[in-house]
Amino acid sequence: MGILLICISTYAQTYITPSSGSTSINTCYGTLYDPGGTSNYSNSCSGYIIIYPQTSGCKVHLEGSYNTESSYYDHIDIYDGAGTYGTQLMSVGGTGNINVTSTTGPITVQFITDGSVTYSGYELAISCVGGCTCGGAPFGITQSIITQGVNLSWVAGEGVS
Repeated sequence: MGILLICISTYAQTYITPSSGSTSINTCYGTLYDPGGTSNYSNSCSGYIIIYPQTSGCKVHLEGSYNTESSYYDHIDIYDGAGTYGTQLMSVGGTGNINVTSTTGPITVQFITDGSVTYSGYELAISCVGGCTCGGAPFGITQSIITQGVNLSWVAGEGVS
């Protein structure tokens, strides 16, 4: 009699803020980069991305670091909700960290640069928090070996059915 273990790997998606215009995504996992990705961003950017939570009831959370020219020339603007007309949660430039959560669900990240010096930009981890119906990891896992396999049972985390 043997035990069969099944491992499932998931890889977080990477997303790029457009250098002009806009795009939108539905996710609760991944990494958001400026238009240059893992390289320096380009000049004259003015694009934005709307991040909708993948699961109803969630709020999008962004956390990471940035390195741009001073906020007067190149800046990251983050808005609550879908689009650049919502409440501005922060506007940053230079070097620092971002740790921000939407209050309504979606969040919008706009990146604006001038026409001269470029830097490494930003890398922000995307996650979802608060009121999610997506639940969490199971707890109270028990196992029993039966003649033709393994029987696993668990108690679902809060908010999980």
